[in-house]
Amino acid sequence: MTRLAKKGLVAEDWNAGPTKGMVTDSVVVIATRKGNPKNLKIWDDLTKPGVEVITPNRSPPAAPAGGVLAGYGAKSGKGADKQTGVDFLHALFANLPVQGGAAGAAYARRRPQ
Repeated sequence: MTRLAKKGLVAEDWNAGPTKGMVTDSVVVIATRKGNPKNLKIWDDLTKPGVEVITPNRSPPAAPAGGVLAGYGAKSGKGADKQTGVDFLHALFANLPVQGGAAGAAYARRRPQ
């Protein structure tokens, strides 16, 4: 965030408010193949045809579920529009071809040879 602030992309005082710049207790990262060939930028991009989403197994219930739930929260307006959030989850889960015990292991199984 400091680098973004120095470049003028976020406010210099981004962490000065009551939440200290945090909008949640965890951070979700959307990692892509080199060069981001499918131009993935927002949650809806993860539901496009031809996109495969790799996420850690949701069991045991810990941080991995947080990434999926973050998408629900974003799409539902923090629960204000639950149906939109549920619809997003259905579309997202359609693009989860495998779920492994860890994201790295899942990626290794799906990585092109």
